[in-house]
Amino acid sequence: MQEIPLRVIGVVRSPFPTPLEAPRQGEFTDKESRLEIHPEYAAALDGLERHARILVVYWAHGADRSRLASAMGEGVFAGRSPHRPNPILITEVALGAREGMTLRVTGLDAVDGSPLLDLKPALAEWEGPGGFIGNWDASLRF
Repeated sequence: MQEIPLRVIGVVRSPFPTPLEAPRQGEFTDKESRLEIHPEYAAALDGLERHARILVVYWAHGADRSRLASAMGEGVFAGRSPHRPNPILITEVALGAREGMTLRVTGLDAVDGSPLLDLKPALAEWEGPGGFIGNWDASLRF
């Protein structure tokens, strides 16, 4: 089986010490969390603060990676549980402020200490209700 190396770009500092205390989805909390970005990724943050909402991609480090089905018998790929073979989770959050290498966000469902894998601007044209619409933000550079 092929291994895929990932780079951890930072760490989540949240008010949720355990998975049982974290909300099931980010939309169910208004508590603030901090995303502490590692210094070597400083240049990658440039311009992010112009977005009111961002997607936070993180590793659910407390997840049960052996679980393939929910308690109701449905496969984990059919649900949103963090318990899955690769517990890579994505939550859309409100970006409150950037303070150097720290981002203050609300609406994050991550447990304290979760490794950060990526950040992306949340654009309604791409991820909004009804799915991909296709209106590209011309200011984005790929």
